[in-house]
Amino acid sequence: MQDYKEQINSLPKSRLVEADLLPTTKEERVFTPFMFLMMWVGISILLAVFTNAANMFPSLSIKQILYAVALGNFITVVILALNGDIGITHGIPFSVYLRAIYGYTGTYIPSIIRAIPACFWFGFQTYLGAKAINLILAKLFGLPETYGILIGIIIAFLIIQVVTTMRGIETIAKFETFITPLMLLVVFYLLYWILTHSNMTPSEIINTPAGTPTGQRYTFAFAITAMTGFWATMTLNIPDLTRHLKADPEEKSWFKRNWSSIWTQLLGIIPMMTLFAFIGATSMLTSGMWDPVEFIGSMDAPLILLIAILFLAFTAQWTTNVAANILPPANIFANVFAPKINFAKGAIISGVLAFMMQPWTLIDKVVFVNALVGISLGAVSGTMVSDYYFLRKRKLNILDLYKEGGQYKYYKNYNPIAFIAYIAGTIGGMLNMDWGFLIAGCVGGFVYYVLMKFYGVKKWPQSEIPN
Repeated sequence: MQDYKEQINSLPKSRLVEADLLPTTKEERVFTPFMFLMMWVGISILLAVFTNAANMFPSLSIKQILYAVALGNFITVVILALNGDIGITHGIPFSVYLRAIYGYTGTYIPSIIRAIPACFWFGFQTYLGAKAINLILAKLFGLPETYGILIGIIIAFLIIQVVTTMRGIETIAKFETFITPLMLLVVFYLLYWILTHSNMTPSEIINTPAGTPTGQRYTFAFAITAMTGFWATMTLNIPDLTRHLKADPEEKSWFKRNWSSIWTQLLGIIPMMTLFAFIGATSMLTSGMWDPVEFIGSMDAPLILLIAILFLAFTAQWTTNVAANILPPANIFANVFAPKINFAKGAIISGVLAFMMQPWTLIDKVVFVNALVGISLGAVSGTMVSDYYFLRKRKLNILDLYKEGGQYKYYKNYNPIAFIAYIAGTIGGMLNMDWGFLIAGCVGGFVYYVLMKFYGVKKWPQSEIPN
């Protein structure tokens, strides 16, 4: 890795060479497996899961909701592990790897497509955290819960999160490791409270059947697609994180090389997401509330405990955003607008866009939004798996990824085949939204493989793909 870095730095300065996007060396990999686990647990303490699960009831039974959450997240964990190998083995971020698929300039388009949902969720999560702070101020000091005050808190919270992210990946890792255990304590108290005040046993809650919804009806398959939408963004840019994970890139066994990524994501994502879905569905069942902050505010817990739970709502958004919704678009903007924009400025742009999008106006439509996100990014994820595993066999010409005029220039720095595959996959997913994420990924990956294998490689030779 060090040799690559030195060779890349010796290349002529260009838009492709940005310090924050160079391959990481072994010495620069700061995430221990425990830190990685704590990061995923912190990310997965996600109030938006509460809202999604609550909105799915009574279209689905509580058991169906929990199955959909677990299965949807298992699917994304598999893809996280597959695409995460790019970061572990080669040390490069997502936006750089995409140059191999879409071309040096073409990579900007899927990168921006990935960045937009991240900014949306950054704003949405910030809104939930700001509501919690607004409610804390109301409980402690009697301040009115006005829209103007809420907007002020949103802006302040956006700035705090951007500053945290700008301090770099090591600060993010330390922050997640420190705050996550504290949040877990509050999560389990919230679970205890909801069980003791629901007048129902856990078994009775889980076995509650579906009913007749008053609004949108969701199918089980659509619920799975919605759940994949949460981390569909992360299945793309997971190399941004795994490139900082302490793992041996020289290990020959794929399973051993990626084990620290696999087990931490399995334990960090699925149990916590399913737990929050259970709390959200139970809230809807027993109180009719799908807004997590309003539900918490309605609790008759002692004031100190109520403040602690509201603080959880605040910090949960913070831990999720810095790693999942600010870091990725910051890297993307640094790549797209290099050398004028670096990582720090990219984080600022993410915060500005998050506020301008005002995603809190769509809080009652988050299930549908999540499904659209999953479908729109499914085709990109499918082409990544197809390209990396089936075409290139996990080999990359690293130097050419940073070299103007290298083998990834395709047609005027765009790869038409990748865009055909993206369009085909996205249309396929839209035609059957119930399984949209998987259909988009499979169709996009298949079309990309066939066209590249039998035309693209002959037209634009790739050193790591035999033609």
